[in-house]
Amino acid sequence: MVFRMVCFLHGLDSTMGHSMHSYHGDIFTMKKNGPKIRGKFNTMGNQFPWSAMMFHAPWDPPCFFGTGQQHPLGAGRPYFTDTAATAPRTMVMGPQQHPLGAGPGEPRRVAVIGAGAAGLCAARHLSAAGVPCTVFEQTGHVGGTWVYNERVGLDQFGLPVHSSMYRNLRINIPKHVMCYPDFPFKKGGRSYATHQEIRDYLKNYAQHFDLHQFVQHYSHVKRVAPQGSRWSVVVEDLKSGRVTEEVFDAVLVCNGHYSVPYTPTVPNMSLYGGVSMHSHDYREPSRFAGADVVVLGANASGLDIAVEVAKVANTVYLSHNKDPVPSRLPDNVRQVKGIKEATEDGFLLLDGSTVRADAVIFATGYEFSFPFLAPECGVRVVNNRVVPLYKHMLHRERPTMALIGIPYCVVPFVIFHYQIRYFLSLFLGRVPLPPREQMEREEEEDLQKHLLKFPARHTHKMADLQWPYLRELAAAGSFEDDMWPVVQEVYDAVEDDRKHQLLVYRSIEYNVTGRDSYERVLPSTSSTPAAPAGLMTKQQPPQQHLHHHQQPLQIK
Repeated sequence: MVFRMVCFLHGLDSTMGHSMHSYHGDIFTMKKNGPKIRGKFNTMGNQFPWSAMMFHAPWDPPCFFGTGQQHPLGAGRPYFTDTAATAPRTMVMGPQQHPLGAGPGEPRRVAVIGAGAAGLCAARHLSAAGVPCTVFEQTGHVGGTWVYNERVGLDQFGLPVHSSMYRNLRINIPKHVMCYPDFPFKKGGRSYATHQEIRDYLKNYAQHFDLHQFVQHYSHVKRVAPQGSRWSVVVEDLKSGRVTEEVFDAVLVCNGHYSVPYTPTVPNMSLYGGVSMHSHDYREPSRFAGADVVVLGANASGLDIAVEVAKVANTVYLSHNKDPVPSRLPDNVRQVKGIKEATEDGFLLLDGSTVRADAVIFATGYEFSFPFLAPECGVRVVNNRVVPLYKHMLHRERPTMALIGIPYCVVPFVIFHYQIRYFLSLFLGRVPLPPREQMEREEEEDLQKHLLKFPARHTHKMADLQWPYLRELAAAGSFEDDMWPVVQEVYDAVEDDRKHQLLVYRSIEYNVTGRDSYERVLPSTSSTPAAPAGLMTKQQPPQQHLHHHQQPLQIK
């Protein structure tokens, strides 16, 4: 049997990235624990000490060595691989089979769209597995949404500003549970980090795993489309304007989902004469000094912004249709019903009352957006649900594409860490892809499970469903479930803190002391001893009377 052989050897780093060197040889013979194998020799320098893959010649039927078993995705290309990026330079011939349609003698290549937390995580795991990747990033930085930008609207290239960070933002879960499981935060510092600290953490992550060499900055992905069993990726260099096309064996979409504002339609909004903005464009509160402000939405951003704006505003109306926030709020924050329609100087609410307002901030969330995916990719967003996705990530019809980070109300970096390893297990043939009928059945079961807990618009919301989801990914991908149990325990404790102590919960420090234990330090500096996380006590503050304004306000 004739095979084609492609080997990857350690390349030379350049000051701005890495250089790739290719060497091509004639048909050769080699011996690996038995019979000689003929193949085409092709080496390409990269960052890995040594790895090699073996492909069938185009006329050979796909099969496992000695079994004749075909890979479920139908590509069937056995290969050699090293066990890790730092393994000794010896070949390990395994039974795995590569599920993609890479041509004979061609390396498998993966395009990663975005160099935020998900894209960096993708590059880290792909590179560790010896898979060549290119990360396309349209800015000059890594970190995605965590790169704070005072600018709003359009950037210097005429593209929408990506980041939704506001100047004084601090995370709402402790950093020691938010981190990637394989890259903990350094000890010390506050539990609730600033956006700058998270950006620095991501920069350290990229430096530690030598990921900058894979990132192609100022690269705006204009179009992704299937090309046979592979993917065409069209990219514009934003500095030169040059447009190029490359072909990849797989695509990981890591473009983030907190940059395209969702603004609900408010009847008669054109009549309103005040300031109107989405929280995506909110940076700091000074412009609202002395004003009466409506903040529409009482999820994380809405609550944060309402509390911050209240420091300078006359009155903040927190408008929503949820149960009243049970925590104390600033004295000048009043909870009111949702907006029914706009008036010239304010809003008519759903309960028939009115408020006069100088400004309204829509803290109403974001839309899933993939403008670069061509229609033939088959990815659609239907009532805020991305389809057709298996396990909230894998394109069911074209499983060499995965959309990372779709679930929300989760520990995001942990989700990325698991999703990418699951994709990699499939991509490398370590585990088989289930039959289509099974995937469709599991999707429907998952949908029904979500509909029992959440409205139809929130079928990617996880909350407490994230924990079994992570375990399912680890089991299905046959990789280590390496998240410590204490992560879930702290996450649940913090949720209770936020609910009942909104104004002070970020002053509570959480110190992880073991796989199943943590220390909770209250603002008074008193502390509870390290103990199993489930036994930690929680303090409930007195409830504040909620003031409902019944009469129209006068504009100041």
